[in-house]
Amino acid sequence: MPISRFKNIFMPMLFLIAFCGVTFADVFDEIGLTTSFPADWKVIRTSRTDVTIEDTTLLMAPGDTSVKYKGLFTLSIFENILKNSSDAEDWSVNSGIAYKIGIESNTCTGTVFVLDTMDQDGLFTIYGNSEVSDCETDNIFRGHSRFVAFGDFGYELSVDADSLDMVKNFSYYMGLLDSIKLKRDFKEILLITTEALQRPSFKEMDVSVSNGYLTLHMNTINKNSVYSMELDVLDVMGRTQAKRVKRNVLNFPFVMSLGAITNRQTILRVKFFENGNLFSKKVFMYPSGLN
Repeated sequence: MPISRFKNIFMPMLFLIAFCGVTFADVFDEIGLTTSFPADWKVIRTSRTDVTIEDTTLLMAPGDTSVKYKGLFTLSIFENILKNSSDAEDWSVNSGIAYKIGIESNTCTGTVFVLDTMDQDGLFTIYGNSEVSDCETDNIFRGHSRFVAFGDFGYELSVDADSLDMVKNFSYYMGLLDSIKLKRDFKEILLITTEALQRPSFKEMDVSVSNGYLTLHMNTINKNSVYSMELDVLDVMGRTQAKRVKRNVLNFPFVMSLGAITNRQTILRVKFFENGNLFSKKVFMYPSGLN
């Protein structure tokens, strides 16, 4: 069953593993989908199981550097769904319920005002429309998610945007999601082809947070390597809230105080480097703990 939507609604903005030498279509093939998104939109494989898509075409009006479409799309795949669901439809129903619970358990104002069924590429699908208010600013954001499954794979197909953009472009966004097709012969999630995720020791770096301190853990260390880390502090919409912190890591575990970052919900993005090359990254909500 997918993680709660309260978590998913912000996570797509946080990871940035860009693809060089990988075509637009390849990224979707790796998770068993085909789409008709505009070819000049930015596609990022954010993890082994997630892809984000967004418009980067500037309006180019005088003094305007914004994009026309501000919605952020996330396509997520879940494998081995039949371990906990009787069939694909059962998984979709349970996922829709989890989505509703996640949104409406939001510490701020969150509601799912539509939860219903539809077809996605001819398959039974549960969809939901949600609205969440930002804790600090009272800005309102809307989301639309679809849960569809085939065989032993399930998908969450979603778009999130501020309320005005979602109302203005809702039909267009729905058309883009409608264009997504599931490859019925899909057998295996293909590995990301970036060096960072191919490294055998990729998962050996871990992060924990407790009592106002962030700790980096590393199981295997190359004595000939130089390690460093960067910390970005973001609000729940992925906007930078403080100057980036950079530190050389001379020993493990590496402990750093989070100082005054305690008075509201914050996103911490930790990047870890070996010899100047991105080695791993973690993103989590603070003070509520790792995600």
